[in-house]
Amino acid sequence: MRERADTAAKAALCLPVTSMKLPASDFKPCTSRFCLEEWQDIWNSAANNKLHAIYPTVGKCVHNNLVSRRDAVIMNRLKIGHSRLTHPYLLSGGDQPICTKCDTVLTVKHILLDCLELRDVRLKYFTASSLKDIFESVDNQSIIDFIKDVHFYNHL
Repeated sequence: MRERADTAAKAALCLPVTSMKLPASDFKPCTSRFCLEEWQDIWNSAANNKLHAIYPTVGKCVHNNLVSRRDAVIMNRLKIGHSRLTHPYLLSGGDQPICTKCDTVLTVKHILLDCLELRDVRLKYFTASSLKDIFESVDNQSIIDFIKDVHFYNHL
């Protein structure tokens, strides 16, 4: 991509200078659109990009209408399923953590949907049958309040 731009810029050096005057503002929309399209192509071609599932379109990032940046970051971590509690084994080389109550692998999905120990607390904040359902239909503040109530907030 950069090579094409360099080649085009060098070729333009040989062209005659015109006296036609155009304000830079005329080029801004075209330039912006071109840059967004290029960025979108790069974003779409990134292999195994978990954030792509959350934000499929570049330049249209809505930060969950939450008050704090910390809460927005936490919502993104929940959506991609990563937390300090569920993924320390990736850095340490140890075993995946296990839910002590359910004797199953501890994941964000398990905490948000499946853990029987958290069922009653979960019902205070939301009911959902899938992660997609949680993130599409449950108010973000309810999710944040739930993870605070179950003491998961500081492990994200």
